[in-house]
Amino acid sequence: MTLTSQDDHLMVGAWTACGVALFLKVDIAFSIKLGGTPWTYDRGIAGAKGPDEWETLNGNWSCNGRKQSPIDVGTDQVMQKDPTNPPNLRLTVAGNKPITGEIRNNGYAPTFFLAEELTVKLAGGLLQENYFLKQFHFHFGCNNTVGSEHTIDGNTYPIELHMVFWDNTNYATYKLAAQGEDGLAVVSVLYELPMANIGTTPANNALEKIARLLNNVVEENSNYVVTQSEGLHIEDLAPLLASPDVADRFYKYKGSLTTPGCYESVTWFVMNNHPQITEQEILAFRNLKSSKAHAQGPNVGRMCNNFRNVMPLNGRQIHSNIVLE
Repeated sequence: MTLTSQDDHLMVGAWTACGVALFLKVDIAFSIKLGGTPWTYDRGIAGAKGPDEWETLNGNWSCNGRKQSPIDVGTDQVMQKDPTNPPNLRLTVAGNKPITGEIRNNGYAPTFFLAEELTVKLAGGLLQENYFLKQFHFHFGCNNTVGSEHTIDGNTYPIELHMVFWDNTNYATYKLAAQGEDGLAVVSVLYELPMANIGTTPANNALEKIARLLNNVVEENSNYVVTQSEGLHIEDLAPLLASPDVADRFYKYKGSLTTPGCYESVTWFVMNNHPQITEQEILAFRNLKSSKAHAQGPNVGRMCNNFRNVMPLNGRQIHSNIVLE
């Protein structure tokens, strides 16, 4: 999950009922750098400014903190019988309309910025306030054996979605929320390939649409305005989360941003349900180009393997609404 300390202004498109394009200037706290300090995902390469060196790159970052993310969710450590086990999460979209905004290749992650804030709300899960969606983005591997940031019992997944919500009740801006206590809530969805991937039909229409949209942002720093005509529904990315009848199961813990400055402001919800993604859809992600994600090594010029390794739990508790027999 990525954040910047400086506002990045972009033009995003929204559509009126008459079909007239309106372009809104929206402040977003997301960019390829934090405080002007470049960084990469290169591992085991001295001087490459990769995850092992993040803590040394900027004294204002928290990358060496004790509540860092991602983590490995060890299911044998989950607090299932604790009275504070969280109730179900609820995701609601104002008007049940397709979302609009801009999808961008910023060099680190394909990221969708919403054109209209306060339209997608997250509540429940023992969150004290309502949180509203700011953006969502993906972490993924150069092959199917790696990609996700979070793991479950040591198992990795080829791609992970982060839906980033912020508390606008206690914080005036997203930037302040990202650096403040409990300012952010992030829903993590881990996608998996079908057991038999030949001839399968994708179970997630939203992923299919996003894969198609990525063809417009293959080049670094490119962007594409997404209108309602694309028919992209955010709730389809985690369908059980929006269902009033079927509750999705999740693991909840206190953590951080997974990219610099690694601020420990995040309540994480790692979903236990793993929607399917096809090989063809993953290839659309792996086609994305980047000069920033990797400065050295075999993945120079590619965005894939844009994940941070799991961090120590350091005594933190993991809660869940999963009831084991």
